[in-house]
Amino acid sequence: MSYAIGSVLSVGSGPTLEQVIVLSDGRVATKLFAGKPVVRRDILSLSDWLILAQHSGEPSPAGPSPASPATNEAETYAMGTRLRWSKDDKNWRTAIMIKNGLLQVKEVIDSKITMELARPDAPYETVKKTFFNNVADWRASLPEGGTVASFAGPQVDSIEAKAKKPVVADTDAGYIAELSKRYLVRSQVYQQSSMNEKIEYTRRMLKSEIQGLKLDTSVENRNIDLLISSIRLMEHYAKWLKRQVLDAQSKTAQELSAPRFQFRNYYKQKLFAYKNGLKYEICTNKNGILALAPSPEGTKYHENAVTGKSFAELGIEMKEDGKPRLEVSYYRKRIEL
Repeated sequence: MSYAIGSVLSVGSGPTLEQVIVLSDGRVATKLFAGKPVVRRDILSLSDWLILAQHSGEPSPAGPSPASPATNEAETYAMGTRLRWSKDDKNWRTAIMIKNGLLQVKEVIDSKITMELARPDAPYETVKKTFFNNVADWRASLPEGGTVASFAGPQVDSIEAKAKKPVVADTDAGYIAELSKRYLVRSQVYQQSSMNEKIEYTRRMLKSEIQGLKLDTSVENRNIDLLISSIRLMEHYAKWLKRQVLDAQSKTAQELSAPRFQFRNYYKQKLFAYKNGLKYEICTNKNGILALAPSPEGTKYHENAVTGKSFAELGIEMKEDGKPRLEVSYYRKRIEL
């Protein structure tokens, strides 16, 4: 036997009354159990429910619920639209339309947010999220009473629309900062110690380990594990110091004392500048330092960045209108600015 989507099936009576709502894909959701509305609905296949219902009597159609819009399976909204069911300030749910259905992102029951473990071995809880194939299925899962309201999702300008907006900036660094904010680029440049400062730090740590061994030269009275650990640290710092000293031999005194900068970007949004026909990621910091990634596009950047205070100092290619030649990668699209 088949039933129309949105039909309400009943079995039993009085304190044994149970009602379910027929959903899509041959499923049902509990509406009433033991004669009372349920807060959390169970969803199972219609065939399984009919088997279980045989023990309480012959199931009978009760007709679709006149107050429930769940019968409108075709009810749709634009992607990003928020739907909010609210019974009172202690019971409400929020869902968002996504590409292939509806995602319930929050549920509050008696002022308590529904939580769940992210995975069996997770030591913490996260807000429970539930996917529904359509709005009808989500509405059928809602408790009795309350109202549903819809709210348009935030409008995100296209990459082309963003590119048409003028950039207002007094400096080259401000120009890059404005574009980075506009396109959500989170590249960063960090100031590091100079080569001389790193060499001095390594020497100091090596001397500290050597001095620690001098304090107790009696192996018999010394913890062997601690001795092994100290020897390994001495070997580590000695090798590190050797590499730094060899690298410093090819540097000038100015290069050895100059601060260095590290370029980092772990995200997909990127801002590129052209230099000698190649594309390099570009960013700035709050001190007005402009930085180029040390390698052309396609490399993960953790090395020393090329820095300067202006496009001219960095050797950035400029266009005929006097603006730098830039390209942005934003939400899987690329466009020259």
